Amino acid sequence: MIVPESGASTYHALLDLTMMAFNCGVERTEKTWRELLAKAGFEVTGIWVPEDEPDADGIIEAIVRE
Repeated sequence: MIVPESGASTYHALLDLTMMAFNCGVERTEKTWRELLAKAGFEVTGIWVPEDEPDADGIIEAIVRE
């Protein structure tokens, strides 16, 4: 899931809290996904989030950085 930098829905906020409480994890924003993938040697080539369903999961396309 790709959480907006600001203005996240209640659904996104609750998922973030659930991950933190049960898994010691967090949902990531587009910025944090890009940072994580860059550290792992990938380059993000595209991000798609349905505009008509803001609570839906997004898709991140990445390639191995040369």
